[in-house]
Amino acid sequence: MNPSSPSDWRRLLGEQRAPVLAARSAGDDVAPARLHRAEGFAQAVVALGQADTEAVIGCIRACYREALGEAQAARFDEADFRRGELPAIPFRLPRAPVYPSSA
Repeated sequence: MNPSSPSDWRRLLGEQRAPVLAARSAGDDVAPARLHRAEGFAQAVVALGQADTEAVIGCIRACYREALGEAQAARFDEADFRRGELPAIPFRLPRAPVYPSSA
């Protein structure tokens, strides 16, 4: 699917963020690869000219309020939602993630 309309990229961005926010709202850790994939998708939407940074950040903020509640979402300030000119998905882990390096 080519995310050519705002409703398309909002839906696709939501699909990328949903597992990240669901884990966070449950107090669980999130694998860094999943977090970075979701953030990369948000940045690609901007880089491809499908939306501007402010629109993507607004979408991310709305998802944070919905998934985490207003109080938790308010912990993140404007700088948390940016990496230079690109959108970012802020994330603060409650504890350090530990992933086995071998099977």
